[in-house]
Amino acid sequence: QSSVAANYTQQNDNIVASDAASGDLYGTSISVDAVHNLIAIGAPGETSAEGAVYVYSTTDSGASWGSEAKIVSASGTAGDDFGSVVSLSGDTLAISAPDDNANAGANTADSGSVEIWQRVLTQAPSTFTWLYRATLVHTSGGKNFGTDISLDGNTLAVTVPGYVNADRSNGAILIYKAVGTNWTLSQTIVTPLELNDPGNNGWGSKVILRGDYIVTSWPEYNNNKGSVVVFKKNNSTGLFDAAPDVVINPPELVNNDKFGASFDIDPLNSGLLPRLVVGATGRREIFIYDRDTVNNTTQWINVAGLFPSGTQSNDLFAQSVKIYNNNILVSAPEHNSTVNKSGLVYHFESINDQWSEVGIYNESQTLNNRFGSAIEISRSNDYYLFIGSPTSTNGHVSNFIRS
Repeated sequence: QSSVAANYTQQNDNIVASDAASGDLYGTSISVDAVHNLIAIGAPGETSAEGAVYVYSTTDSGASWGSEAKIVSASGTAGDDFGSVVSLSGDTLAISAPDDNANAGANTADSGSVEIWQRVLTQAPSTFTWLYRATLVHTSGGKNFGTDISLDGNTLAVTVPGYVNADRSNGAILIYKAVGTNWTLSQTIVTPLELNDPGNNGWGSKVILRGDYIVTSWPEYNNNKGSVVVFKKNNSTGLFDAAPDVVINPPELVNNDKFGASFDIDPLNSGLLPRLVVGATGRREIFIYDRDTVNNTTQWINVAGLFPSGTQSNDLFAQSVKIYNNNILVSAPEHNSTVNKSGLVYHFESINDQWSEVGIYNESQTLNNRFGSAIEISRSNDYYLFIGSPTSTNGHVSNFIRS
């Protein structure tokens, strides 16, 4: 059971695969849609890394989650890593297989692919089936298409860190939109020129699409100092402006800080200013930015920095970070506690614009569990928190609810 200092409470049963096996890496990726009471969990190591995704639903406000489907790719082969990233939005689920060998022209190692699945009511009132809808691939191979993905409504952002740019460092974010069940490429956003880093490629390895914002990062930029870029939607065109809303690479960064190792955005932020949080694993710090207008100029202003109470230097603090409604959850999956790499998650909260650490969540101390390798929260008043431990025995996801 968890050690809880704040008001998230771990539920009685972990979420586990019914056919769990060692090496499945179940819990590597997690996505929740609280409106539809669904959670998707990736297990990219299953069946010789062919991969699988498990979908669950709840009928008791998140206290327990029942199995709804196991999804595998019909074209899957060993090493595809299907389920490396999952992204739910409503009844639609996007699943990445960044090491898939398929592309639109031929078979090439690590081309990458993304599959789209949809939940359909097949028998009223509550029998659903998940149907395959599409596979998205790039026109050329070897790009690791789908290294990260983010789905918001009928729009999907896909990272392609191997995308070749002739005049700047490689990397791109591809934006797809759906009309019915047809998904088409609507926009390609390439590495901003101000981030051209000669000899270094792979911009856009991580992405979040939420509301009017796309956020992407490049932790390896400039000798691993790192950078984060925000793009904003142009409401006149429905597309994202090619020019960044902001490029953030704080001057205090030093080599190997890896600013942008994690990030999250709360576009509404309790009805106030959009708020961005960025993790830097190398310096064990969370940076907080608010988007505000100063002297008629829109800026992303650094309003706070957060550090954990624990002093272990190599715990991967900030490997994952989530924000909603003035609460920030930050993972440290290699925190040692009483045994090596058992992992924990920190909880910070802002009250009257003052941030403080209000809780620490962990489990029974088990070697190499890496509790917190993935975390996910619901952005609703349900306040679900899910914490993945993919390297524990057979892998599991811990389920918390905030009272």
